Amino acid sequence: MLNTAVAGTETTVNANLMVASNGVLTGQRQTGLWPVVLAAGAGRRLATITGGAPKQFWRPAGNASLLESTLTRVSALGAKKHTTIVVDATHHEYVTGVNREWQDAHWLYQPTDRGTAAGVMLALTPVLELAPNQLVLLTPSDHGIVDSDLFRRSILEAAAATIRGVAEGVLFGIPPVTTCPDYGWIIPGALCAGQGRDMRRVVGFCEKPTADQVPGLMARRGLWSTMVVVARASTLQRMYEAHLPAVAEVFRKYLKLPPASRPGYLSSAYANLPASDFSRDVLAKAGGLAVQVWPSSIGWADLGTPERLQEWSRRAASSHRVA
Repeated sequence: MLNTAVAGTETTVNANLMVASNGVLTGQRQTGLWPVVLAAGAGRRLATITGGAPKQFWRPAGNASLLESTLTRVSALGAKKHTTIVVDATHHEYVTGVNREWQDAHWLYQPTDRGTAAGVMLALTPVLELAPNQLVLLTPSDHGIVDSDLFRRSILEAAAATIRGVAEGVLFGIPPVTTCPDYGWIIPGALCAGQGRDMRRVVGFCEKPTADQVPGLMARRGLWSTMVVVARASTLQRMYEAHLPAVAEVFRKYLKLPPASRPGYLSSAYANLPASDFSRDVLAKAGGLAVQVWPSSIGWADLGTPERLQEWSRRAASSHRVA
């Protein structure tokens, strides 16, 4: 269990693990966070820039891919052998090009796209099988973060809050910088007691609002959802059982099968599985969630369009802090 206590400029984690003021973990024991990385997207909107490669695997000017940058960012928070990466069945050739240091991670191939809810549930299966009460860090693989130190510190704060029972899980949101409607939005409520001004109760969601809805969301201090979540795997499983029971049942049966039988079963099950969305169909219907508010200085971007990618790349290059 992760247990944090401030002592000078360091935070003690599991007694033998320290997180220094720059956010880097040292020591021999893991934090208890198991990273779950979503990398199954096709990234078609950036095909003109990436040459057709999914954006998470694209290597600009020979540099690390967005997926590799994400893995580096989370590697200080959980062991590589406890990291799960979900990719698409068509991604084999791109996976072989990922840095070899990640070969011990759990690579799961999704047979086809059935929406983010199925992808997240598939990603949770190694944790549910091995250690269902473990905290997981769920993160997309194709977002940009400039300040990785702040990212890691905020993840540890969220993990500690979850363990203390402040919330069933902690999401991460960022104040909007434009009126662009093509984001999911989180509506924050009251401050979480004892957590400072950056963590609030979640009182609502709005997935992909219309342009007319955006001013109202901004008036309510709505936040763009980053799809980064800290929660126990078992907690997320219960949310699926309550709100997407058909998806939960597919993966309950999946976990009962021997490993050799799972790929064939998954292909068959996915063929008849309706598409569903993790934010809209699971998180938005769940209670007891909190949102950690990231400042704009963290340099987050979802890089979903060529314009956003170019803008973020300029900002990242000027900061020299991308990881």
